[in-house]
Amino acid sequence: MTRAGAPSLGMSSARKNPTSKTSKSSARQEAPREAPREIELELVVDPPTLARIRKAGALSRLPMVLGSARSTVHNLTSLYWDTQNHALARTGMALRVRRDGGRVVQALKAADSLGRSGGLVANRAEDEAMRPAADAFAPPDLSLVADEQLRARAAAAIGNDDLVPIFESAISRVARVLRSSGNGSFEAALDLGEVRLPPSEDGTPGLRTPICEIELEHISGPVETLFDVARALADKYPIKVGTVSKVERGFALAARRSGLDHPRKGPSVKAGRSPVEPGMTTHTAYGALLAHCARQMAANQSAILIDQNSSGIHQMRVAMRRLRSVHAAFKPVRPPSGTTEVIEQVKRMFRPLGTARDLDIFCTETMPTLQKEAAGVGPSLVPLAAAAQELRREAWARAIRIVDDRTFTHMLLELGHLSATVSAPDDGSATSPAATKKDASLAQFAVSRLDRRYRQVLTQARDLETMDDEARHDLRKRLKSLRYEAAFFAPLWPRNQVKAFMKPLKRLQDEFGAINDAATAASVARLAADRIGGDRAHEAAGFVGGWYAARADLAFRQVVEIWPFFEELPRFWQTDPHIDPN
Repeated sequence: MTRAGAPSLGMSSARKNPTSKTSKSSARQEAPREAPREIELELVVDPPTLARIRKAGALSRLPMVLGSARSTVHNLTSLYWDTQNHALARTGMALRVRRDGGRVVQALKAADSLGRSGGLVANRAEDEAMRPAADAFAPPDLSLVADEQLRARAAAAIGNDDLVPIFESAISRVARVLRSSGNGSFEAALDLGEVRLPPSEDGTPGLRTPICEIELEHISGPVETLFDVARALADKYPIKVGTVSKVERGFALAARRSGLDHPRKGPSVKAGRSPVEPGMTTHTAYGALLAHCARQMAANQSAILIDQNSSGIHQMRVAMRRLRSVHAAFKPVRPPSGTTEVIEQVKRMFRPLGTARDLDIFCTETMPTLQKEAAGVGPSLVPLAAAAQELRREAWARAIRIVDDRTFTHMLLELGHLSATVSAPDDGSATSPAATKKDASLAQFAVSRLDRRYRQVLTQARDLETMDDEARHDLRKRLKSLRYEAAFFAPLWPRNQVKAFMKPLKRLQDEFGAINDAATAASVARLAADRIGGDRAHEAAGFVGGWYAARADLAFRQVVEIWPFFEELPRFWQTDPHIDPN
């Protein structure tokens, strides 16, 4: 990668399997050690806001900050290495060589080995090693990685492939270590710069992504201090919670150029695998799920605010539903105060986001399908479609205001703070979150919850064939609650057993989804007709409702046909869970 006025950082270099026995020998003479953790919260700002925060010394003036060191200024140029097919990135690792003035530092970072995204706070292993200044442009050397497990994991991912430079970041950083109340400390780094790919040899233009953010990195004391600081900043400045690291942005650029798949294939972000795992207590599982839901909400902000993509609204609402399910599932063990206030905020946001989602489906799926399948049948649907588009624009404007408001940012930070507090290690004190109640086995707790949800479903479905619309809707919600809670606790049981239950459950939910879509189509059509006014508009709305009512009846017949098979399914939570590794 070549920059004006600077030599190449070695973009044409390659290193073949850099883990030979001779190169490892000196490192392995030392006592094995585990790499330290990098724990940080990312806040996204615009350049004028970053300049205001820096000029005002805003971070050192916050009420929870008791003192600070002097600011230091760094011009950081980092080159990230990987195989051509991004083998390290696919396993949640990043290998970097950074120049900071006259210092050259190699770093290997690694996320959770299971690929879980975690919460709002990134928590990564980070193994750093100094390199001679003369090696600034040389390929990385895995023998410098002191953590043997981390080194082995990287070597296994690389295999016999070559390491090649993938992308570069150039960042101007102002950093300061601050001391907080509670005998803690953290580093605040104000970063401005870019991640970039140079033009390729075949003439393909370069690619760039701007970086403007604040990184709050934990040093000591309670992790929730990071959220206290962020909330205080959000009171005064327009900030957003970030979830996409510089590494992820760089690999997204590289994947776009090379045509490789990227973990984030679209603007929206799905929930992914549950963060629950064997060995957790119910309290740590509760905290992990709170953080997981908060992260999914934060990750879909840009899909709504920047891309204005309908899938962003959908995934935001999925995250909110999951959060409400977490709140309900852990009622027996959650602290006496905490998420209830946040849940009330979420409920107020959920309805207008739902209106935007319903209009998205109506305008992009319902009406195009109906106009194609019912061409020449019934009244003209063109005015109805135009009125729905107008309603859709208004609903989207409301949704954007909700997600862009500081109340949304505060809600995310409150969830992060709650998660960090609930997940804090039990120190045995009366005020320790884990000491508030006797903590039963997580697997036992999960069995109790899933049994209860399953019984509720069976009770609701007792008169399945004669159900009215309201009872069908209630059954749909019961099934959704069962599916969410089953997904939360799924990692406690063998995957094949979970899949054998979840796949038919999803099929049932899909059929109920079709029934709900029909009801939504009729409702939105009436709203559009009210906007137009007149008998013709309401005649068109009635046609839409009647057409989709027939589809709903067909879907419900499928439900009735599938149901006996569902009731006979083995319940995975009635089998032995994974053995607790602790």
